[in-house]
Amino acid sequence: MVEQTWEHFPQHELDCPCGCDGRMDSYFMDDVVVPMRKSLGFSMAIPKGGAYRCEYYDGKPGGAHQGRAIDIICSSRERFLIIDWLIRRNIRIDNGNLRGRKVTRIGINNGSIHIDDADSDYGKSEMVVWDYYK
Repeated sequence: MVEQTWEHFPQHELDCPCGCDGRMDSYFMDDVVVPMRKSLGFSMAIPKGGAYRCEYYDGKPGGAHQGRAIDIICSSRERFLIIDWLIRRNIRIDNGNLRGRKVTRIGINNGSIHIDDADSDYGKSEMVVWDYYK
């Protein structure tokens, strides 16, 4: 298994819990997650299964993270700052001031946030925010 290294994100937080060879998408990490962490300046812990998650581990076809999504443990204030940063990044892309794929999906949970750049090619709705509250 090839080690992936990104500053502030230990390999064990990014690995699929099942132990498969799945790896985070380098583009997603290099252009979204790492710059966000550097810009916001606070630690971003990833829960078990919150980074790469294969369909086997996830237990549902198409529901897995597959390297283009991440869950981040955060406070309410940090969640606000993350959402603000992501929206501003998307606006810069729309205005032609930044190249890259837009973050198209945000999920809000108690104590964490989910972000991904899945699109209709993955059978996912785009430009949505949802919550996990019941």
